Amino acid sequence: LKRPYLSSMYASLLGDVNYTVGTVTLPVQINELKGSLAIGFAGSSIASLINPSQSGITYFDYYNNVWLVGGGFPVSLFDHPINFGSSLKLFYEGFTGSVLHSGSGLDLDLGLKTVLFNKTTFGLLARNILPADLGGKLTWSNGDMESIPAYLKIGLASPDLVENLTVGLDYDLHPYGNQPGLGHFGLEWTLNKFLIIRAGIDQGLLSNTVSNNLTAWLGLRAWVLSLDYAYHPYFDEANALTHYLSFSLTWPEAKKKPAASVPTTASAEPDPGSFNDVPPGSSKYTAIMALTKQRIISGYPDNFFRPNAKVTRAEAIVILI
Repeated sequence: LKRPYLSSMYASLLGDVNYTVGTVTLPVQINELKGSLAIGFAGSSIASLINPSQSGITYFDYYNNVWLVGGGFPVSLFDHPINFGSSLKLFYEGFTGSVLHSGSGLDLDLGLKTVLFNKTTFGLLARNILPADLGGKLTWSNGDMESIPAYLKIGLASPDLVENLTVGLDYDLHPYGNQPGLGHFGLEWTLNKFLIIRAGIDQGLLSNTVSNNLTAWLGLRAWVLSLDYAYHPYFDEANALTHYLSFSLTWPEAKKKPAASVPTTASAEPDPGSFNDVPPGSSKYTAIMALTKQRIISGYPDNFFRPNAKVTRAEAIVILI
């Protein structure tokens, strides 16, 4: 991440649950280590739930909100670049109106992402891993305590199978309890720099039965703005159709002052230190950065250096020249 990024989403889940998400992500740098810091909010609510009693019918509202603070940094493990991230989540859940009851708690997520081969990425996310005795639980106002289910998400994504087509697959594993695993499969087709189309299968769980929900998504891009719409039916029910609307903003790139002309053998090179697969902790980092700053070598246009790839004859000639 090189520039601040703002994202938001709204949906009326199943026509009853108001769902809102917002995040702000900022690039950060500590010495030579570049990463990102994010602050986010996810909230859901249901209004006017019926509460029958001996004195008549009253109504109450339900809310479930999560605030999070997270960050991620690249590291080198066995000379292989890996992006690590974590997020601390604060939960607030409760009822208002004729029923007054609330609870709060916290939990922690840990994740990693790395490039395996040909830009194919692998991701692993462990959600809600904080033990209950360290605070990983929801405590209600009456003293009751509720655990927060933990699970693993494993995913793969590849942009190179077909031109302009990215294929993604992830799977949710629930190590505790009898809940079955759930899969999610998607295709992303980039028609041009303004239009992106997605389609996929999002598995859901209803009464311990897995259902396959076909989804579709359309994304529009213009300058620093992104507008996305998603169509998502649930459980093959006509009245369970949900529409998602998302808006994102990337901070405009600052205009650079014209630099003095410097002889070079490459017309466009990544900034030194910006290679995705050469983090500061890599044993190759110092040598590659020194040669890059002297414009003896350069990386690929996608900000990858591929330090373990074989040098082609054409690349060797460019270095010698």
